Amino acid sequence: MIHVSRIVNAIIVILALNRGSIAQLSIDETEKATELLINEGDSLEITCTGFESIFFVYPEDEPNIITSTPFKEENLEDDIYKFVFKRNETVHGDTGLYGCPGNILQVTSHPNFQTSESLVFIYVQSNRSMFVQTDNFRSLTVVVGETALIPCRPTSPNFTVELLLGDLAVNKTNFHPRIGFTLTNITLKDGGYYTCVIQADVRHEINYYLLVIRKHELNEPKIAEDNLRHVTRGQILRVNCSTIVETDMNYVLNWSTPHMNTRIRTVDYSEKTGPIKKAIVEMIIEDVRYEDEGFYECVIKSFHDSRKTKVFIKVHDPENKFINLTAQDAIRHYQRHEGGEIQWVVHVHAYPEPILKWLNTKGEEITGNWETPKKTKYAIKTESTNTILRINHLNIEDMGEYSLQATNQDKFDMLNFTLDVLVKPVPMLKVEPYYSPNQTVEISCDVATFPSPNITWNFIKYPYYPSYENATMIELTNTKESGMNTRFHSIVKMTIEMSGHLTCSACNIIGCESQTETIFVSDGKGGFGIIELKDSVVEGDDLELICAASIYNYTSNFEWKYANGTFIVQNGRLTIEQTKTRFTYRSILKIKNVTKADSMIYTCSNKEEMDFFLQVHGAVKPFMKETNLNGTEITIDINTHDSHNSLILKCFVGGMPKPIVTWYKNDELIKIGDQFTYSHNQQELHINYLRDIDSGIYLCKGENRLGVIKAHGNIIVKGKEVPKELIILIVILSITVIILVVYFTIKIRREKIMRKELMEAGLMHFEEGAVECLNPELTVDDQAELLPYDKKWEFPREKLKLGKQLGSGAFGVVMKAEAEGICENEPVTTVAVKMVRRTTVPTCVRALASELKIMVHLGKHLNVVNLLGACTKNISKRELLVIVEYCRFGNLHNYLLRHRTDFINQIDPTTGKFDPSIGQDVLTRSVSVSSNNRIKYVALSFSRSLSDNSAIESTNYQTSAMDSQGISMSPDGGIQSNNSSQGWRFNYRGDYKDHNLKPICTQDLLSWAFQVARGMEYLSQRKVLHGDLAARNILLAENNVVKICDFGLAKTMYKDNNYKKKGGGLLPIKWMAIESIRDRIFSTQSDIWSFGIVLWEFFTLAETPYPGMEAEKQYQKLIEGYRLEQPEYATSEIYNIMYQCWMAKPSLRPSFTQLVKNIGDLLEESVKTHYISLNDPYMDMNTTMLEGGRNDYLTMLSSPDHTTLSSPTHDYSNLPPSNLTDSTYLCMSPNSQGYQSEIFSPRPNQESTCFEFPSPTSDSEDAVEISPMLKKQEEEDPYLKPINVHARRAEFVRQREAMKNQTIDRPINRDFGYCNTPQNGQLINLNEKNKNDSKNSDDNEKLNNGNTISEKDFIPTIIRTQDNYVNMPKQKSDLRLEMPASFSNPSYVVMVNRETDQMKV
Repeated sequence: MIHVSRIVNAIIVILALNRGSIAQLSIDETEKATELLINEGDSLEITCTGFESIFFVYPEDEPNIITSTPFKEENLEDDIYKFVFKRNETVHGDTGLYGCPGNILQVTSHPNFQTSESLVFIYVQSNRSMFVQTDNFRSLTVVVGETALIPCRPTSPNFTVELLLGDLAVNKTNFHPRIGFTLTNITLKDGGYYTCVIQADVRHEINYYLLVIRKHELNEPKIAEDNLRHVTRGQILRVNCSTIVETDMNYVLNWSTPHMNTRIRTVDYSEKTGPIKKAIVEMIIEDVRYEDEGFYECVIKSFHDSRKTKVFIKVHDPENKFINLTAQDAIRHYQRHEGGEIQWVVHVHAYPEPILKWLNTKGEEITGNWETPKKTKYAIKTESTNTILRINHLNIEDMGEYSLQATNQDKFDMLNFTLDVLVKPVPMLKVEPYYSPNQTVEISCDVATFPSPNITWNFIKYPYYPSYENATMIELTNTKESGMNTRFHSIVKMTIEMSGHLTCSACNIIGCESQTETIFVSDGKGGFGIIELKDSVVEGDDLELICAASIYNYTSNFEWKYANGTFIVQNGRLTIEQTKTRFTYRSILKIKNVTKADSMIYTCSNKEEMDFFLQVHGAVKPFMKETNLNGTEITIDINTHDSHNSLILKCFVGGMPKPIVTWYKNDELIKIGDQFTYSHNQQELHINYLRDIDSGIYLCKGENRLGVIKAHGNIIVKGKEVPKELIILIVILSITVIILVVYFTIKIRREKIMRKELMEAGLMHFEEGAVECLNPELTVDDQAELLPYDKKWEFPREKLKLGKQLGSGAFGVVMKAEAEGICENEPVTTVAVKMVRRTTVPTCVRALASELKIMVHLGKHLNVVNLLGACTKNISKRELLVIVEYCRFGNLHNYLLRHRTDFINQIDPTTGKFDPSIGQDVLTRSVSVSSNNRIKYVALSFSRSLSDNSAIESTNYQTSAMDSQGISMSPDGGIQSNNSSQGWRFNYRGDYKDHNLKPICTQDLLSWAFQVARGMEYLSQRKVLHGDLAARNILLAENNVVKICDFGLAKTMYKDNNYKKKGGGLLPIKWMAIESIRDRIFSTQSDIWSFGIVLWEFFTLAETPYPGMEAEKQYQKLIEGYRLEQPEYATSEIYNIMYQCWMAKPSLRPSFTQLVKNIGDLLEESVKTHYISLNDPYMDMNTTMLEGGRNDYLTMLSSPDHTTLSSPTHDYSNLPPSNLTDSTYLCMSPNSQGYQSEIFSPRPNQESTCFEFPSPTSDSEDAVEISPMLKKQEEEDPYLKPINVHARRAEFVRQREAMKNQTIDRPINRDFGYCNTPQNGQLINLNEKNKNDSKNSDDNEKLNNGNTISEKDFIPTIIRTQDNYVNMPKQKSDLRLEMPASFSNPSYVVMVNRETDQMKV
């Protein structure tokens, strides 16, 4: 509640603070200025001149002074400023200081007044008001000790002014008519009502109230920030600001807010304590909003001072709930000494406010308060922003891990603290009271301490204990230690020979401690007792009862008593004898010829008593209780005897005293050994094995002092024993020898076969290659096996961990794997591993090896699946692992199929142009393929030097098992889909989850097309042919990067003779150029045709080309000019690019470089630049590799250009001399008549320019295919001949030597069978050849069927598969061959060629 007096005081302070200060600043000028006296009502005009704009000083209206209206004018003439000030009719309030400091002043209204000063004080004398001020009352405030000014200014210096305090005149003042009265060194007594009086005809007076206050120092206001730690939208916020002030102080305490709002209000109150009080102002913000965020100031003001504190209020979303625990110390592992204390402070920042619990080392909640934090074991103090746990009087039990748990409605968090209590070791040694002489014992010592101690043992032997004479100390080292944390256990193993002191010592960094125990040795029953009898006592026995007492703790004084307490008296039959051993005193009670009457309790006394009950048994002669020796013969055939030929003889004898049993064989005592053993106190004889010599009479004899009893038996052992162990050993050895012989025979045979197959496949010299045999006129795919393999790419097989299968073909698989250390700065890298099945033919290994060698020499490119390493050490066992980059999203065909439903078409329907802004709202809300990773270029590190390191892409993938649309598992674990791969293709499938992936859009399709064109441009520049470019052979990696895979395989497999013999070559008809279908010519231009089909696949979202069209109809339509229609999602510019790729004449198709430019022009410059810049590190790596001196073999070879491959100079075997006109030779000429499709054809004067695909209604028997590119049946393709490098090198050297002796007119065939080059100038007469073939085939057929097979029996009938494959068998009999059961692929046709269709290349 605000009191009325406080309101008045506040108003006074505000008025005082707002008064002007001009008069205070001009007191000196006012007193010094020249004065002029005029009368009220006179006009006043003052002129000032100067060289700059003039500042004029004059009296203005104040709260208690009224002035007349001023008129001001300033002019500039001749660079002179002139200022004119006028008051037309002055009043008494105009009294004051006038002038223009620093300039020339003239009072033009009073020309008689002259002054050289720039300031003048003018009195305006008035008879109606003799004071300048008009107010009758005014309040003034001054601080004790300062000077007070009471401004009683008269309108004329001639007036006499008197100052009164109440009714008394004030004399101790200084008065100046221009200023007023000045009171110096003000005290509290000087306060009160003052009156200024001018006595004239009428009394004129002005009243002032002078308030004198003490000077108070203001304290900084403090803002309570407890409620400001987490301000949320919608809450009611209350914030207090407080400060300490004196009770008589006048002040104003209030909040300054960033904006005014009715939701913000303040409430102030105070708490008085004696002469001071706590002033508080509370700010309340109703329904906090985001607009309330900002700086808030709490300000306190007094008459002479002010203080303020500022705080920023941040408004949070109430849905954002969290818990943050922060320890005061960053390191939360503490060590304290025993008896000390520990204190943990944790700052808590959470919303909503959490429940805090401290847990001890056992997970139990700790309770405590902060009333006596240094006395109790646990003390806990919890506030809104922090919590404190203090543990006092630490001991080893307090050691462990403590936790602070914070829980609110939505979150849970925990902070752990580890406490180690450093404790001096406390060993605890456990020993028995007595030990027997030479007893081997284990004694334990438990130690409680931290940190871990070093435990040692020693033993001091005392031969004359307790005397130290001849004492010796030994260190005990036969110890075992265990335990951890704070409990440790040590066991010592020792043999005790004599009494002594055993010490267990434990030391750690805190100190050492030991415990010593005395070891007593006794040869009695412990320290004192009667030694037990070994045998039963029988009437007539002589008995000795020995009572032994330790010499260390007992005396030699013994007493024997009967049960009734009477002492035993010695006589002739009963005597007591005293003896002593090294360790005990002994008293021996001897009883001769005991009787049953002696059965009673006997007591031995020596410091304590010990009772012993003597039981005397009656005497009994030996008698047989059980035996299997009854005097008869026992015949044992060792060949049929069970139980491993062992035998047990029993002789259980009773009697008292207990009889002693002995065994004899043929009256000789049986000696114990490995064959004979006893049990049951020698009452059983075990014969462990029997031999022929063990036959005889076996006798047992039981005997005591009363008699003897015997039993015997005659044992006859038959059969010569052959130990079963020996037989088993012989059998095992025999089987082992047979198995080893068979194994090594098979192994050697397999190695021979494998070496032969490897030689046939050209893999015998895989590593070194045959560089000297490289033919620059041939392409790299014709002689890839001649390239050397760089060992630097070899990767240790043991560091490669294979994972799930990503894809498979008929001959190979792709596995996901983890490679350790294959990339620098990355311990484990996810890779893809290509391998062939061990059951496949060597040709498949050769194909993969060729691909590996091409990749080794190819270099790096962003848009090509790059080589990372290889495992080739077991290539002789058909184990070849090629390690390449891993692309988690699989091939683009499956990816498009899977995500085609989410496609965003960015082609503007109104303009038909590509607009990248379409669909941006959807794309920005989704996670792109590259959202979590970026491409990193790192160098290989496992076996290469820095100069040979290659840049690779390394990404972190989240893998998940999933199958793409249309994928099913084949029986062998491979993947077969509606677009499955060719036999040597691996059908790389995706391994990702499509949750929240960015949808595919038109810009993605364009960027993919641009990247594929760049990758193919690089391959073509490196003179590498792909041969099977399709969406299924393009992989999608992170960052929306696409990579071309499976290049360098196709042509190897298309041409392989072994492969053709086993069912035919798979050809991707729907992706093949016309010349490839007809002439089997695969070139860079045919790759360009396939690239056009890839574009069509992209912009149809993975539809099948030529849908519903059979292969033969497709070919016919192509040569007639038919092309695929414009896709729905392609613009006319994109379709024009496709159409240019499908030009019938290969030379008219654009190059890949031109395609890169054309597609790049359709992309945004930033997108194009992005993918080009991503490839820069790869290019830098290639440059570094070549600068390191590495040979670039690919640049030495011929480019796979169509013109080169199809030209007459390419050494095809069907090239006739220019002067030949025989029509039986097929001349490859582009001038053949009937050629309508502008496709180069090697067959002149043919009615058809393509393979004769039979129509569906025609008889296939009449459709004979004549292939101009096929060779004679008995001849072999030199390319497919096995490469015997040693033989070819020898031949090569031989030819060089022969050249020296030959004339220049006799050319040497340097290409003969070594360098895998074509033979020159061989002419084939097809007519003659066909006649010979027909004759031979006629003979064969007559033998088989008795009929002659006509020429049309060789017609290649097309076998259609369920998708896009066709199979063209070699001959009619091949129709009976079965296709692989699991084969199904829409992308290939199976081309099986006759042996007669082969021709040398």
